[in-house]
Amino acid sequence: MIGAIFSRLLVVFLLFICFGLDAQFKILITGLPYSTPEGDTLFFAGSINGWNPHDPDFMFRKNPLTGLFELNIPQPAASGKFKVTRGSWSSVECRSDGSNIGDRVYMGESRITEINIEAWHDISGLRRRSTAGPGVHIFADSFYMPELSRYRKIRVYIPPDYTRSKKKYPVIYMHDGQNAFDEATSYAGEWRVDESLDSLFSNGDKGCIVVAIDNGGDKRLDEYSPWVHSKYGGGVGTAYASFIVNTLKPFVDKHFRTRRDRKNTAIIGSSMGGLISMYTAMTYPEVFGRVGAFSTSYWFSDQIFLLPFGECHKKQMRYFLIAGGKEGETQTADMDKMCSLLKQTGIGPSHLKCAIFADDGHYEAFWAREFPSAYKWLFEK
Repeated sequence: MIGAIFSRLLVVFLLFICFGLDAQFKILITGLPYSTPEGDTLFFAGSINGWNPHDPDFMFRKNPLTGLFELNIPQPAASGKFKVTRGSWSSVECRSDGSNIGDRVYMGESRITEINIEAWHDISGLRRRSTAGPGVHIFADSFYMPELSRYRKIRVYIPPDYTRSKKKYPVIYMHDGQNAFDEATSYAGEWRVDESLDSLFSNGDKGCIVVAIDNGGDKRLDEYSPWVHSKYGGGVGTAYASFIVNTLKPFVDKHFRTRRDRKNTAIIGSSMGGLISMYTAMTYPEVFGRVGAFSTSYWFSDQIFLLPFGECHKKQMRYFLIAGGKEGETQTADMDKMCSLLKQTGIGPSHLKCAIFADDGHYEAFWAREFPSAYKWLFEK
């Protein structure tokens, strides 16, 4: 007991020497699971760096004096949220039982925030219980994407009456498919899309097909932006959008009973998924008539504000845009800017829904809660 206390005091003393009296804020990892691969790099992914899971400017470094991993942030916000990854969302930290953890919170005035990592999502060794409903299926475990010369898992949800009816259904295309239906495959919680649509169906809704494309891990940022960011990459979004329109949608329309017209075709995503949803819908307004963009990463490129809004207005595009007040001033200001631009082109309240929820942040539980409202509003007659 005395030895442990002494060791703790020694670490604090060494931190004080290293940390000094400067204005930096430090996040200190005091414990790692034994399963952590030797040589893996640890990253901070949070509200102040766009939740980038492999940001080189937010990489933890091992202090040679203390042996602990630490990260100095020169000018943090008053408070913020974050998680620790090993370079991708598939290798994000989790609880020892394999379940997702909530967002960690830091307070800038605390100077030092200490955290203990229990396990890693990809090597926790525990199989989490699947929450996917009976309507969820793996449409293709390895679907070829010729526009990107790679393969990807595609998940699909079909309505409860699909196999016993002959009717056709509207279709929603979504990104980050790992998070759409199943807690077991999600890295930060699921959207509960299948549970929400099943509930709406039981209350009279006519049903909808959802096609969810898994993200490509470390290729996610590249694929979800058609524009290059000097720090984070991007630039492959043009090909990704083309894949959805020219390869995936024709295949889905051929193999499922779908309503193929634009008024019955939506695209929905969050964060970078919101960015690529806005880009895809406005680049292909003849294909998509509805777009849902949740907590969109408008910060990634100002080019998002130069899209052909007027042409989309002529096509009567319908938009559902939301953000959380706790995501930061930049997030809410950017969404206000986007909504103002859309209104300036003549888009009225019957085709534009913009809302900021003051008490919500950048997380799946928020998006899952608002998904039913988005679905009902986007497809209402």
